[in-house]
Amino acid sequence: MNNNTLFDKEIYDFKTFMMKNYKASTTLKYSQIVLHYLNWNNDDNKKNEIKSLKLAINAYMNCYYPQNKYLKNARAALHLYFFYKTGAKYQPLQIEKTSEFIDEEILEYVDYLTDVVGLTDSTLLSHKQYLKRFLYYIPPIQQTHEESISIDAIQKFIVTELIHLKPSSKKRVIGILRSYIRYLQFKGVTLEIGLLSLPLRTPVWRYSNVPKTLDIDEITSMLASYNLKTAVGLRDYAIALSFTELGLRALEVASLTLEDFNWREGKILIRKTKTHTERELPLSTKIGEAIFQYLKNSRPKTAERTLFVRFSHKCGEAMGREQIRGTIRRAYARAGISSEITGTHILRHSKAKNLYESGSSLKIIADILGHESIDTTVIYTKVGLSSLQSVTSTWPDKSILVKKYE
Repeated sequence: MNNNTLFDKEIYDFKTFMMKNYKASTTLKYSQIVLHYLNWNNDDNKKNEIKSLKLAINAYMNCYYPQNKYLKNARAALHLYFFYKTGAKYQPLQIEKTSEFIDEEILEYVDYLTDVVGLTDSTLLSHKQYLKRFLYYIPPIQQTHEESISIDAIQKFIVTELIHLKPSSKKRVIGILRSYIRYLQFKGVTLEIGLLSLPLRTPVWRYSNVPKTLDIDEITSMLASYNLKTAVGLRDYAIALSFTELGLRALEVASLTLEDFNWREGKILIRKTKTHTERELPLSTKIGEAIFQYLKNSRPKTAERTLFVRFSHKCGEAMGREQIRGTIRRAYARAGISSEITGTHILRHSKAKNLYESGSSLKIIADILGHESIDTTVIYTKVGLSSLQSVTSTWPDKSILVKKYE
């Protein structure tokens, strides 16, 4: 019996309890969160013990939702579930000393990632979430780390806690654990012998996956889907060209400001980058004209200096990455591009492929994309498939070969 079947009645009863006072959409959302919690905390002995239920909910929240964008919904759902099970209002637990130590440990680790490694805020959030989940999973950390951070603890965490993740997500979490171990080594912490040589990466060839890209026709169709007679169309078209012409990341597009443009020299300065290293790119006539039309005929009057701003909700305020991505997703839908493609990074991959196929060197592509190492750019040599077609031909018929060399 799988876990979902095991908790069918529990979730059904919880939904029935919610239906009296909550909308159908909220009922569905909360029940999904509670089902995930039940699968995580599959321990029948705890269900009717108020203190244990509270401890379990607290541990689950610390593992899955530390500073997470879904924290508000998760907290509301689980607090309501606590009330449903006990008839009492959920009262937050007092934070134990081990929690304080974990919080301090994570803050120090984040400082290391910022000052030494140079990660972006979004990447830091991911590291904090999964490290906190790991530190709450293992036995209470000792000052020496020797007893808690062990090969056995890491292997059990990977097997039990990451089993539900996709291979790509699993690989990312394993990379975070590797990073944390390097951090401990950097601090001079004494670790279990063999821990630093533990193969934490998933067994995949480094460059085995070919990045997904869009072909020229698909990009042309996407760009043609914008209505340039409307204010929204002008703005969203300029956003799209920031990806297709400049190969920017979503963070970089959302962070562009009016001061980043040098119109006299035809250049744009990319300031907020993944590597915290600024880079300057030339403005093509195509994207320069699109941004000019947006500024002249579309952008509302606002004191906001961020380039792309909202039009309706919170008019004049800066667009975030999710709003930026939303404009691209809608363009994909209008152009009839596969619903499996939802992100903006594929446009960056496509730009790299086009540059490579047009004869640009890997060094130039790396500079345009803002890669610190050319090794990161090498993967794009795999997507230059059209250039290989020029050297292929039909396999000669045997009789032709015989006749030729007779």
